[in-house]
Amino acid sequence: HANSPFIRDDVNKVFSSRQYSNPFFNFSYLNLSHNEPFFANRFVKVNIYGGTNPYNSGGWNNWNATGTTNISSGIFNYDDGTSYGISAVLNYSQGIPDNGATYGGTMCPPEVLSYTSYSTSTRTVTLTGLNNSLTYNLEFFSSRGTTGNSTQFTIGGVNKTVVTDFNLTNSIVYTNLTPVNGQIVITLARVGTYNYLNGFIITEVSSASNQ
Repeated sequence: HANSPFIRDDVNKVFSSRQYSNPFFNFSYLNLSHNEPFFANRFVKVNIYGGTNPYNSGGWNNWNATGTTNISSGIFNYDDGTSYGISAVLNYSQGIPDNGATYGGTMCPPEVLSYTSYSTSTRTVTLTGLNNSLTYNLEFFSSRGTTGNSTQFTIGGVNKTVVTDFNLTNSIVYTNLTPVNGQIVITLARVGTYNYLNGFIITEVSSASNQ
């Protein structure tokens, strides 16, 4: 698995495939000759929902996370429609409540914040099928239309916490993560009564970006 080369004529397509700004989309095509190849970061965008009202726009994957234990996503696509074999398993969920069609949000498409998986217990999301020779950035969306809760994310011993109360703007971001045996494990814990997960974006960092 390697990043696909693009030529200068493909730049507009690359940019248009990412509808919302992302701080990890870092490549420059300035001073390239017409046919000089370059390598772009790739995105896997995941919307968690309960089986109805999927978000069918912008290359988002819809993960039907109904169930209780070991909920598998199936294979995700990159936002350009191709796939490599990246998937996820959520080890526990107590349900998928609905924040409502008018809930809003600016950290991701508002539709992604409409539904959220919740739990009162500490749980994990395990990403599999990643490339050990590449690095990844992860951005998580955690929001619920209630008060009194925060979600703590942990990867590799690094804890980051976000207040989830009507959270429309603040995501959790990890950068430069290296998979182990093709996996990255994320732990979610509650601060208050519940922890929440609405969706996430996996950024596969171009090998050229790491040079």
